[in-house]
Amino acid sequence: MRLIHQALIYLGIVTGFILLIVGIALLVLPGPGWISILLGLTLLACHFLWAQRLLREVRNQIREGEEWVKREVVGIPNKKK
Repeated sequence: MRLIHQALIYLGIVTGFILLIVGIALLVLPGPGWISILLGLTLLACHFLWAQRLLREVRNQIREGEEWVKREVVGIPNKKK
């Protein structure tokens, strides 16, 4: 049972790195690069602190971008709490 658990951990790590590398390649090639990067970081964040920090930073940047689009493009005022 422990061997299966370790194999699943390694499979998740390898899959995360593959998705991350493929996502980076898809930034210049046609395809869903950012989605692959986010999925890879999500898998890696389960095992690595650096991936957790990077994923948190990417999420914050996405939120800031969303607020910018609402404010500048759509014209919805920003609601600060």
